[in-house]
Amino acid sequence: MAPTVWRDLPAELVTEVARRITCTIERLFMARACREWRLAALLPRPQQLPWLLLPDATMEVLPSPPAEGSTRTAEFYSVLAGSTYRLRVAHETGGARFFGSLDGGWIFLAYGQSERHGLLNLNSDDRPRFRLPDSVSGAPMRIIAATLSSGPEQAGHVFAAAITDTLRQLAFWRLGDSVATSEIRGNNAAPWNVLEDLLYHDGTFQFLTSEGDILICTPSVQQDARGQQRLVIDLQERHFDLGQHGQMFVLDGHGRAGLLITARYLIQSRGETLMVVRYARPVEMNACEFSVHRQVEHGDGLGRHWEELPALDGRIMFMARGSSRCYDVENFRALSQGVYYLDDRDSGNRFVLQDDDDGYRCQDNGRYSWSGWPLRQHEAEAWFPAREPSDYSSPIWVLP
Repeated sequence: MAPTVWRDLPAELVTEVARRITCTIERLFMARACREWRLAALLPRPQQLPWLLLPDATMEVLPSPPAEGSTRTAEFYSVLAGSTYRLRVAHETGGARFFGSLDGGWIFLAYGQSERHGLLNLNSDDRPRFRLPDSVSGAPMRIIAATLSSGPEQAGHVFAAAITDTLRQLAFWRLGDSVATSEIRGNNAAPWNVLEDLLYHDGTFQFLTSEGDILICTPSVQQDARGQQRLVIDLQERHFDLGQHGQMFVLDGHGRAGLLITARYLIQSRGETLMVVRYARPVEMNACEFSVHRQVEHGDGLGRHWEELPALDGRIMFMARGSSRCYDVENFRALSQGVYYLDDRDSGNRFVLQDDDDGYRCQDNGRYSWSGWPLRQHEAEAWFPAREPSDYSSPIWVLP
């Protein structure tokens, strides 16, 4: 006779079921079935992928301080499971603007939209909260994207960098500082062209400009004449020839004539810092294509340029300012290679931050891939195209 209850299934079959359940949340559901399934669910989990946090259209109003039994939830989309879930989140995230994430479930947020910037962990209420500066070099700032030199709980100096809406567009501080600085040593001819993205790699913060150049900023702590420790930023500029990708509109090449370049990102992949370009049609403004470029140095010492890659070569790329991550498809057989993107069109929009707009658009999310070169065969998958705008935030990836 067939087993009549879940606990009667053979142990080897339950173990095999657990191995095939790769999503963290679905493992938790499995653990609720019975003791035998709970033990199987504790087996080592495979590598996880980012989750898409989808803001609601309006903030759920809850009592403050929290009343007993009141719970705040948010909607998350699991790429591994292909499903959405409503999960409990910290009470104080209500109405906050999200502007990035760190590995381990940390998210950057502005509790007051353009002020009271902070960093908290979605995985545990027991982890510390961190307040971030609201001003840079004496002027108020709104942080658009940020990253750290390490995990926030690491001992020693933890450096932070951000793209802001201030004149110089960049800010630096040590975690725990109340004020950021934009002072740098090197080339002080800033402000530069618009800063598009940033990442931390190999001891340096790297900023991508709208001209395709990279600003390499090295943080250190030094003593001043009074014996006080101060944050010092040394700058090197790395110039690139962008060619067609230095224009707002693509004039020709690879069938992209007339497309609008809406964003450029930096991402670390297989030991390289790559640039990813996002395109849209001028009227629709939804993402319609992506391209990936690697750095090439001219052998004659006359400069550098960005060279477009003809294929993704098994890359799974999650794109977001300050928190892009790349994985190999061989570790996720159920997924396809591609550029996984979210709707960040309004994440740096001053008018949305000032409540003078219709909210943060949240419907331009999905996966884009291609095959063939130079004539591409496109493959696109849109997620939540009918989702309503949010009155408090754009979506973000939550990193495992």
